[in-house]
Amino acid sequence: MIDLETQQKSTTAGAASVGDFRPLAGFVLSLVAGVLILVGGIAMLGYASGPYGGMIGGYSMMGGYGGGMMNGYYGMMQGFGGWYYGFAVVGIAAGVLVLFSAIMMYDRPRQVAAWGALVLVFSAISLFGAGGFFVGAVLGIVAGILALTWRENRPSI
Repeated sequence: MIDLETQQKSTTAGAASVGDFRPLAGFVLSLVAGVLILVGGIAMLGYASGPYGGMIGGYSMMGGYGGGMMNGYYGMMQGFGGWYYGFAVVGIAAGVLVLFSAIMMYDRPRQVAAWGALVLVFSAISLFGAGGFFVGAVLGIVAGILALTWRENRPSI
């Protein structure tokens, strides 16, 4: 006679040992998307804080040093650097969250829909922060859709 506690432990151990049924396509695409989104956000941050203050300061073809249409005291792009920093932070945060969701998607395949939804949402949000050179955002959206539609197909005995 098997008591309930032993039976429960054996089924839990059997379910946890399943390693073949994981959403690999969604995992790989979201991992690549997360890396691209993170790199795009870091590149945008580097551009915003470049050697001459990025797009808002320094010598410009549009009016010389510290003046003209693109920079200077009354330039058209004055104050745009703060937006660049904000967008860069959004890109970096979205990239980190997509990477985390990809790892959790692989680690916890039973919750793949929740992690796929997070990949989808943060990939769409990453479009504000460079979007991983746009390719990362598109890959992340496709990976999120793949994760949401993934079903575990176990062979029936």
